[in-house]
Amino acid sequence: RRRVKTALILPPTASSFRQVAGLPLIQRTVLAALRADFDRIVVVGREYTAELRALLRSDERTRAVEVTEVVPTIEGSQVTVIPSDRLLTPATFDRVHGVPLNGQPLLFGGASGDSLASCRPAMLVAVDADTLTTSGAEQLWAALRAQGGERVSLDGELCAPISDDDSVTNAEAAL
Repeated sequence: RRRVKTALILPPTASSFRQVAGLPLIQRTVLAALRADFDRIVVVGREYTAELRALLRSDERTRAVEVTEVVPTIEGSQVTVIPSDRLLTPATFDRVHGVPLNGQPLLFGGASGDSLASCRPAMLVAVDADTLTTSGAEQLWAALRAQGGERVSLDGELCAPISDDDSVTNAEAAL
């Protein structure tokens, strides 16, 4: 049976729309996910749903990506939870996919703390919907840690938080 992998991109923050190397950060995140062998990519828009749909529909490459107001039902064997205010690369997702899920959530991170999570969809069901969609993923990481979440290093793969002009400059240099 084939593993079905879903990318769940959390609701945008103000930083998600900052331009990084010529593209809005959230569009760049979706493009990296498209190149990373996910079967389904869902962007939770909350109050930015219309704006995100317009942005992603304006680019042929991202037109088919689902944009929903709330977290939809997720089936399959694996879901990767992705904050919308981090600069990531396809290699970062390859690192995540390279670590097999065993029975607990995996929290990928680096020096700046937990940045991405990978888990079975059922593990998200146990998380309060508001926790899943509040800006900033700290509560979500805490909820997954409470379910036995295991920390895994990203081994130097890019996952840079974007919050201001300096972080954009540093992220562009890292690209």
